[in-house]
Amino acid sequence: MDKISIIVPIYNVENYLERCIKTIVNQTYKNLEIILINDGSTDNSLDICKKYAKYDDRIRLIDKPNGGVSSARNIGLKIATGNYIGFVDGDDWIDKNMYKDLMKIVSKYHLDIAITGIFGKINTTKLINDKFILFTREQALVELFKSTYIQSFLWQKIFKKELFEKIKFPEGKIYEDQFIMYKLFNKCHKIGYINKRHYYYRDTPNSILNKSFSLNDLSLIDSTYNMIKFAQQNYPASSNYIIENYVRQNLVILKRMMTAKYYDYELVKNIQLNIKPYIKIYLLSKHKLITKIVGLMLVINLKFTINLYKFLLKLDLV
Repeated sequence: MDKISIIVPIYNVENYLERCIKTIVNQTYKNLEIILINDGSTDNSLDICKKYAKYDDRIRLIDKPNGGVSSARNIGLKIATGNYIGFVDGDDWIDKNMYKDLMKIVSKYHLDIAITGIFGKINTTKLINDKFILFTREQALVELFKSTYIQSFLWQKIFKKELFEKIKFPEGKIYEDQFIMYKLFNKCHKIGYINKRHYYYRDTPNSILNKSFSLNDLSLIDSTYNMIKFAQQNYPASSNYIIENYVRQNLVILKRMMTAKYYDYELVKNIQLNIKPYIKIYLLSKHKLITKIVGLMLVINLKFTINLYKFLLKLDLV
């Protein structure tokens, strides 16, 4: 039976951590290495980890100074001894059969990556009807580029450990999974998606997906731009999908800035320059007409667009 190393970065999640650890410890798939990495928590998270590490010898506890989730995951990858790697965030939890079901399709189809669905703010299972889909490398990358039911989240996947050779999480960045996911996919032969939901994403006020504007959001733009260059070089016929997402992400960040009343002209100017080369592709996409209008106006007239966006926000039209 293959061993799965489950890497859990932990930072100040004392209110949620016990449930997280319990759902991993109680998995019906038993051959696990559970790597808990306390990333400099200042609450009782470390004590909770110690309590569980005492009675389950599958748990390896690492206590380190705060360095961010990427540094914690990189340490986990360095010490992992499993054939496969999984990731769970310390404030989330998982179905008891998650790893059993994923390993079942890994064994049956000889997969490099297996993916399941998510409960929470993101619901991917409604997008397709098939119970299971087998992808080639290129097919999976196209779906990743589209960002529909295959997305860059780490949590609801298991990976062959060897995929991470020469690939590390970028430290000091958020959206760190998007910086590496396409690189991992590009090393695969077969990827499988099981249309069940096993991963429970907790939508907390501090979650990245739930935050208002932050300068750290620019990491998302950087990572998507890297994907554009990768796709144009390796899968040019599919690059428009990422370009559409790139323009949309820039416009989302503009919306967050306007909502937060963060009127940084130079930053808005950078957003304008980001989308200008790709606006024609975006105008031909299936995105909302109002966002196409905002994108086009942003390219044509910067100051007018800022005022237009403020007006549209008041009417809740964007």
